[in-house]
Amino acid sequence: MNLLPKLPWISSLRPLNLGLLVLIAWIVDPSRLLSPFFIALFLLMVLGNLHNDLRDYRADALNRPGSNPFQSKANRRFGEQLLLLGFALWFVFLCLIDLNFHLLGLVAVALCLWAYNFRVQYFPILGNAWLAGIMAFCLLLLFHNSPIQSRVKTWACLSVAAVHFARELFKSLQDQTGDALYKPPRYPLPPVWLYRGLASVSLLIVAAMSFFFWQSQKSPIILGLGFMLPLPWVLFDRNYKRLSALIKGFMLLGLLSLYLCLHSI
Repeated sequence: MNLLPKLPWISSLRPLNLGLLVLIAWIVDPSRLLSPFFIALFLLMVLGNLHNDLRDYRADALNRPGSNPFQSKANRRFGEQLLLLGFALWFVFLCLIDLNFHLLGLVAVALCLWAYNFRVQYFPILGNAWLAGIMAFCLLLLFHNSPIQSRVKTWACLSVAAVHFARELFKSLQDQTGDALYKPPRYPLPPVWLYRGLASVSLLIVAAMSFFFWQSQKSPIILGLGFMLPLPWVLFDRNYKRLSALIKGFMLLGLLSLYLCLHSI
């Protein structure tokens, strides 16, 4: 029984992911939340999500019926118009940014998202790593020109990449059947144990980095070691949807670690 009605247009925007982006930006530098750079970055994430659903509406009909608003031709036409309007608005904010690392970085993220939605996402594991790298690079853009220590930036970007990679691996397993029917792979899919192994290693890397980067700070170490808690589920749970949600929940633990690190040095 569903307590809440399905809202495909809302879910297509990935509100939780966007909320995490806003929360990260607030932790790093609250003054940037209304800057042209952050608005352009936020719009880019929205457009990337819409474009992804426009590309994957056939596979989503098999994997998650009713979750994609672009099942009908009329909705797809409206979605394409919305995408063009959003891109024009994104370009306006892009023009308000000086020619610097932020501007070039946003253009690079846009190209990488386009490549992911059109082609890279269909490559097992490589597509997961590609998207995790995009997320880590977005965090690097948020860190640029901030007085935060380089070790904090390095730890945060690597942790975001590792946790996001682990979650994307299980999202791929969750959608593997529908994706294969929509676009049959040209080569055998990697075994499930490889996905589980890579996800486990990713979470262990986060825990290890938390220890080596923050040996003198108790709270970040304890929170970092917390990423070892979901390992039994990662290794044995066959409910990939639950695993994906579990790892996303642990992203909040990473944000808490980041907050403690930034406000204790």
